[in-house]
Amino acid sequence: MDTWFDDPVLGKLPPQEAAVKLREVGENEAADMLPESLQPILNWDEWVYHPTLGQIVKRSDQRQLIPYNYLIFSISRYDGK
Repeated sequence: MDTWFDDPVLGKLPPQEAAVKLREVGENEAADMLPESLQPILNWDEWVYHPTLGQIVKRSDQRQLIPYNYLIFSISRYDGK
């Protein structure tokens, strides 16, 4: 199998998976170097919050967790004006 990235492990992964792995190990700059068209896009329609588990899981297979170590959400008060 050819590699698209100069790394024996990451180069064999699809670019989207490699970007996720790079971010998991704190290599955000390397992941950002991937063209935007190759970076993973999270389709929120495929994921739901499972309140019993306290985790975000795939809607079609609730055993599958979201493929990120963490997500940060921010809630702001809406003034309505």
